[in-house]
Amino acid sequence: MLNYHYMESLFIECPTGLSGDMLLAAFFDLGLPKELLESKLKLFFAEKTCSLKVYETKSYGLRGLRFSVKGPDEFSPKSRWLDIKKYIYSTPLDDAIKENILNVYKELAEAEAFVHGCEMNEVHFHEIASYETFINILGVCIGIDFFKPKMIFCMPPPVGSGYVKTSHGLLPVPVPTVLEIAKRNQIKLLGGENFPSEELTTPTGIALMSLFANKFEQPSSYEVLKTGVGLGSKDFGCPNMLRICKIKNSEFEIKSSKSMPDLFWQNLLIQEAWIDDASPEDLAEFIDQLRLTGAIEVACNPVQMKKGRIGMNVKAIVHSDLAEKLRSIWFLKGTTIGLRESVIGRWLLPRRRGSCMTSYGEIACKQVKRPDGSFTLKPEHSDLLRVSAESRQSLDQLRKEIILVSDKFVPNEDWSFSS
Repeated sequence: MLNYHYMESLFIECPTGLSGDMLLAAFFDLGLPKELLESKLKLFFAEKTCSLKVYETKSYGLRGLRFSVKGPDEFSPKSRWLDIKKYIYSTPLDDAIKENILNVYKELAEAEAFVHGCEMNEVHFHEIASYETFINILGVCIGIDFFKPKMIFCMPPPVGSGYVKTSHGLLPVPVPTVLEIAKRNQIKLLGGENFPSEELTTPTGIALMSLFANKFEQPSSYEVLKTGVGLGSKDFGCPNMLRICKIKNSEFEIKSSKSMPDLFWQNLLIQEAWIDDASPEDLAEFIDQLRLTGAIEVACNPVQMKKGRIGMNVKAIVHSDLAEKLRSIWFLKGTTIGLRESVIGRWLLPRRRGSCMTSYGEIACKQVKRPDGSFTLKPEHSDLLRVSAESRQSLDQLRKEIILVSDKFVPNEDWSFSS
């Protein structure tokens, strides 16, 4: 039986906004133990000065968990970024969780510094400095560490509209900090009359996702393993919810593994255009640019276009995470004014690089593991040419020699699915 390999990831949907408390409530519903967060809170708050409330309720007929917290009157880090940084560094938290918390606050501090036109070390947080915000950030970072997803997908968050009351007075929605974080991280925001006229995405919510989300889009194919729903406290006249799905997907390549599967499915894109207004020299340079920017392969063939014109069909196979970067090459380096894209995929076999010592010299090879458990070797053509020139043996003779000494293959890397 073939062993197929899929990876567990998280998919976050936020139809009514993105906030720290809704993210944390959804993590609790997904299976994050409340006791885990409570044990970490003892490092920061005296016993019985901080209590968590996680309870099941409904929002317009849909169930989920709602999260609230009651904390102390005074919170140690106060409002200065420098104080918060020192405070987090001084705690005995696990290094990975501590680093993530600091990175979230750093993202907020950098955005606030830009908005207020000051240095980062001069930033004073206001609403963000509350113990509720700190506990939301701590809890979500613990949730990420607990589930250890390989990837996180998040739908583009809606921001809402109108005005919100802050320590600076009334501010337009989205507030400046949210806009700055979205701009810095190229996060697409949703707006319009279809969304409630309230603040939907908070600075904390977007700062958390700017750090953890790998893609702000829906995965192209996935299997749902479990869902967690976090409910907000505002009444929008519709379900106010955030959903986290634990999924199986195959959106990325594996770097290395001790026990490799037999086959790996990888989602890809085809980018294609028919071009009839570029010279052969310009077309060759354009294709080189596509390859240099990361296209897996680029091919072209002649086609007969409208009005009987002969053009070239240029087709590139690309990784989905490089699609946007390659689109800019098509439109900035090429002559086309339109680009077709379609989703495809491919099955991959495990492979690793190494070398074989032959009687004519060492030749770099790639070893491939076949589904039946057998192994094959493919010599690197550039090395074949080099050894052929040095030994004056034919390429065919060298290939036969490699087959004879295939058991002497020495790997120099672990198994992977990368090319």
